[in-house]
Amino acid sequence: MIISPRFEEALCFTEGLACVTVGGYRGYIDKTGEMAIDPKFESSMPFCEGFAFQGFGNEKYGFIDKSGEWAIETRFDDATYFTEGLASVAVDGKWGCIDKRGEMVIKPFSRFPVSFSEGLAWAQIGKKWGYIDKTGAFAIPLRYKSVGPFKEGLACVGMGEKMNSFIDKSGKVVISSKDFQAVQPFHEGLAAVKIKERWGFINKRGEVAIEPAFDDAFGFSEGLAAVWVGEKRGFINKKGEIVKAGRYIWEPTA
Repeated sequence: MIISPRFEEALCFTEGLACVTVGGYRGYIDKTGEMAIDPKFESSMPFCEGFAFQGFGNEKYGFIDKSGEWAIETRFDDATYFTEGLASVAVDGKWGCIDKRGEMVIKPFSRFPVSFSEGLAWAQIGKKWGYIDKTGAFAIPLRYKSVGPFKEGLACVGMGEKMNSFIDKSGKVVISSKDFQAVQPFHEGLAAVKIKERWGFINKRGEVAIEPAFDDAFGFSEGLAAVWVGEKRGFINKKGEIVKAGRYIWEPTA
């Protein structure tokens, strides 16, 4: 045990700090367990790119820096993390993006948060999804029913009920199969796909690299991927071999 259990709630460490709850308020500790930012916020999230968004008192959101001071004042109805220099914020029910000075660089237009990955972000108008660049212009037109973030140059999309294809940044479909019931983004050259109710992995040529044998699966990280078989959860390597098995109470994230 490195930091003893003494918090009402605790989130993961990001950028050297972890958000914790003490007395109903949130602050941040460092990796020694010492309080780096006093608990004084009503709603806090982890740091990303040097900023963390907060809700405070008036039900509006802003951003603090690592000194705990307000870097961007509370004036948004909702907010998300900074990614690639921009953060999505909501004003009057629509989402746009601000830069790190707090200036609105993409005017609110989307029904959902706009989060950039590899220079593009998904956005919805009406019932269709497409991808915008950092000027707010659509780089890939509104034509999809479901979308995922760009990872390793490709994004998973669906034209119909199923997300079963991958496109490149020009919008060209490079991998698609009617056999795919669902797909996840690429991580470390492999993407999890669901075939006949079981999850396996494909490579960037669309070939099955790990046979579908799992009830659920998450993307690879540091050479391993979390998988489920029944209630058992463990890790496989890129050969599909179980290297760490067990039954865990946590659920890894993609």
